[in-house]
Amino acid sequence: MKTGINEENVQHIAFLTSCNCHGEAYQRGAEMLGCEKLAERFSNIEYQRQKVGHLSVELQYDRRKAYEEMMEYARTHMSEVDFQKFYMAF
Repeated sequence: MKTGINEENVQHIAFLTSCNCHGEAYQRGAEMLGCEKLAERFSNIEYQRQKVGHLSVELQYDRRKAYEEMMEYARTHMSEVDFQKFYMAF
């Protein structure tokens, strides 16, 4: 079953990305897709980033892997048009 897209959420994700709030944008995207475990991973990564004061190499790697999983899920659960809108928000 294909997941529909919420234009307001996509616009908010694009806004967060433009403010360099990538962790929050990724978490919002995972929540939008209904991927709660993935959203929790993004939340934990962001918490660790704030705790350390920067995005360490390990956290950057973890966030990138989670991002790739989110995009793969979106690609298989959205129409091509909705996926392109979702992808371009990041």
